[in-house]
Amino acid sequence: MTQQETATITDKFLSLLRAALTDSSPDIAPLTPDEWLKVYQMANKQALTGTIFHAIKAMPKEQMPPRELLLRWISEDFQIKKYNRLLNSKSTETRQTLAQMGYKGCILKGQGNAVMYPDPFMRTPGDIDIWLDGERERIIADIRKAWPEAEASYQHIAYKPEQGVEVEVHFIPSFMQNTQSNRRLQAFFKEEMEDCMANVIQLPDDGGAIAIPTPLFNAVFQLNHVFRHFLTQGIGLRQMADYYFVLKNIEPEQREHVKAVWARTGLKDFAAAMMYVQHEKLGLPAEYLIGATDARRGEQLFDEILRGGNFGKYETDSWLHSDSFMKRQLLKFRRNARFLAAYPKEVMSEPLFRTYHYFWRRRHKNQ
Repeated sequence: MTQQETATITDKFLSLLRAALTDSSPDIAPLTPDEWLKVYQMANKQALTGTIFHAIKAMPKEQMPPRELLLRWISEDFQIKKYNRLLNSKSTETRQTLAQMGYKGCILKGQGNAVMYPDPFMRTPGDIDIWLDGERERIIADIRKAWPEAEASYQHIAYKPEQGVEVEVHFIPSFMQNTQSNRRLQAFFKEEMEDCMANVIQLPDDGGAIAIPTPLFNAVFQLNHVFRHFLTQGIGLRQMADYYFVLKNIEPEQREHVKAVWARTGLKDFAAAMMYVQHEKLGLPAEYLIGATDARRGEQLFDEILRGGNFGKYETDSWLHSDSFMKRQLLKFRRNARFLAAYPKEVMSEPLFRTYHYFWRRRHKNQ
């Protein structure tokens, strides 16, 4: 595609996405069959197939995709809804299983985000992330006792039950690579833990009960989660859609507190980039924005989203696609260099944190 054709498809895709997020009928000129195919491909790349289809269902029949593509989309939408129901059940089951092991648990992102959407089954789900109230070493020991093949990293230990969904059990919700910023972020997480563990909701269609983070917690945690993935591997529009609803759920009186936490945890500059994308690309009304927007950093963020897709999986020269250890390190260094001017404090901390994490994983591999 030419640059102009790409821009046109992106504009039409964003029109459909904005309609899905606002649960409205798309205000969009009719698309050609070729344009519909490109929109479908972009929806797959951004893990937004079900979300975009939610907007398509509100369109006049004569403006919908060609029959063959529409049938494929209907089938995939059905599978997304089916998988969401499975994730609801498994999230409830996981929380109960870990409670029997003596832990309070809070489901991060995932099904807690899905309930904020106009249709709680339209979001493309992934795995299960659950944050436990407990000491890291004890959690690792208990999880490995039940699932010996579980693999630990700095923030979680992952396991997959037989015929189940992968579960990432978090000792900490997330982290910053800069030591000072990370220390302050972890302090915030500890302050908010009790409220999050007690924030129990009922999932739709009798899906069970889970604890999910408070809106205040999500405003910090999910921004940090996006920032970390943006710097290290890439991020997609699905996470932007999630954060759209996070911002809509923040109480006005909490916004100054959120800004203060962003400032002391090193997230302020990236927050301004996020506010730009939310307002200019996703159409979030200005009344829901927290703080200033930054067009330069925002356009850089949006360019990376379009380039790499969901978690950077479609960036052809990414370190994710290399089997060579040395080549992966060089590609990571090259990626970091792209963001040095915009986020120097965090980028300059990355090589030190990566070295620390490498030895941490080796020490905990068989413990």
